[in-house]
Amino acid sequence: MLYARVITKPLMISASALVAQNASSMVMLGGFIGYSTKGEVDVFRTMNTTSAWIDFL
Repeated sequence: MLYARVITKPLMISASALVAQNASSMVMLGGFIGYSTKGEVDVFRTMNTTSAWIDFL
């Protein structure tokens, strides 16, 4: 997680970014995805989620 705020006389800029795996505990997409190929063992990987916002005041 990254958070930044810049305060100047006429303007305040706030921004945040989040990159997560299995982010279901933060009420975002999360869990595992299963991949299968015929004749091979199934593989499960976590879902990757990205979120960002910026605010100008």
